[in-house]
Amino acid sequence: MLAFAIFALNFPLLITNKVLTTHGESAVANFWSIGGTLLNLVAILSVVWFRGNLPWLVLGCSGLGLLVNVACAVWLFGFRKPWLRPHHAALDLAAIHDLFSVGWKFLVIGAAWMVNSETDNLVIAHYLGAAQVTPYSITFALFLNATLLQTLVYPSLWPAYTEAFARKDYSWIRRTFRLSFKLSFVVTTIVVVVLTIFGRVIIRFWAGEAAVPPFSAIIWMAVWNLMLSHLYVASCLLNATGHLKGMTIYGTVTAFLNLLLSVYLVKRYGITGVIAGTVLAFAIANYIPTFIEARRVLRRYPDQPSAK
Repeated sequence: MLAFAIFALNFPLLITNKVLTTHGESAVANFWSIGGTLLNLVAILSVVWFRGNLPWLVLGCSGLGLLVNVACAVWLFGFRKPWLRPHHAALDLAAIHDLFSVGWKFLVIGAAWMVNSETDNLVIAHYLGAAQVTPYSITFALFLNATLLQTLVYPSLWPAYTEAFARKDYSWIRRTFRLSFKLSFVVTTIVVVVLTIFGRVIIRFWAGEAAVPPFSAIIWMAVWNLMLSHLYVASCLLNATGHLKGMTIYGTVTAFLNLLLSVYLVKRYGITGVIAGTVLAFAIANYIPTFIEARRVLRRYPDQPSAK
């Protein structure tokens, strides 16, 4: 319930990221996002250090990120761009209807992603104890660097796809999709290989011996980030072109399957079982359907000359 409350409070605050991205300030949006992530990591380590209970762990996973988003909203609408501050006089029922007709799909996709990304630490804390959250969270945070390029490019590529789709510049969309896929694969593979070889050494130096995970967890983290780098590319295209129905379905299925597999495998393989459950759930219910739909979208529309 606490996790859902944090998600519900955080959801409307995500508009700040979109506003900044739309105005060409993706770097500023990324700054706030990175700040929230770092504070959440510090909070998780603090909870583990002081042996906090499950509610404190939930707050550590997302609570400070929520406060950062509140601070960003106050700064953005109070000082940076006060003319964009929400006001009841600006309500437009037709626009609200259009937003809700699409917004509920993003809500479902976001809720499913929250289950996929936020429940791992809770499962580990419940079945293995809070101390085991540290090696998992540290390893997870380290491997986030493998998809750093995608997280930085995604906010800018999304509106670019949307504009090209509106202009019916399908040839540009195809070229960009292929280029981003290849670039994503190459960069992520290089980073993953380096982290797989030196990950345990880096973690030992960074956070101490107690935070070093088993090598099997490193391998599964590497596989997960390779999959995630591809999913970023495909989901960006589908989100930008409004193809959301499929993602609401297999995203929801993946969330339930991920939770079931993580609970089942954590009892047998420890923290390795949790990330293995994530990989297997996405491989079964999400990875293939996402690329089938992305391929269908790319083939559906004929090439047209670019607008001059």
